[in-house]
Amino acid sequence: MLNLFKPNTLNELMVKEFPPQRWLVEKLIPREGLTILSARPSAYKTWLMLESAIAIANGRPLFNHFETEQTGVLIIDEESNENVLQERFRCLSADDSLPIYYMSRTERLMDESYSREIISFCQSNDIGIVMFDSLVRLHHKNENDSGEMSIILNHF
Repeated sequence: MLNLFKPNTLNELMVKEFPPQRWLVEKLIPREGLTILSARPSAYKTWLMLESAIAIANGRPLFNHFETEQTGVLIIDEESNENVLQERFRCLSADDSLPIYYMSRTERLMDESYSREIISFCQSNDIGIVMFDSLVRLHHKNENDSGEMSIILNHF
């Protein structure tokens, strides 16, 4: 019989060498990882997302404080219409030549096919971060059921 239960020792963990953590936004958004921003409605989450996108696409510090690593940005916004996005980017003085791409109100749900399309676009366009607004509009699962949400989050 094959024994699959073989825990590692603390010593085995401590002697491993890992590369240093890389950040898109210093100590806030890791280069490889998933970050979820949650707050009550109308708490300026979208404004924060857009300001972060501009800073990352520019490679300039976010809020003149948090260092960023410059990369292209893809925003998939299921909350705002194009006119709202345009107005907000103008309010934030976004340079329209920045490598920021967006999709607005497509009403697509996250699944394996959509995930593959997003990854393919990112690989072809030097996109280092994808921002979604908002998670609830990308699925029809029960957000209070961890099993159902794990299915959705696996696509991310």
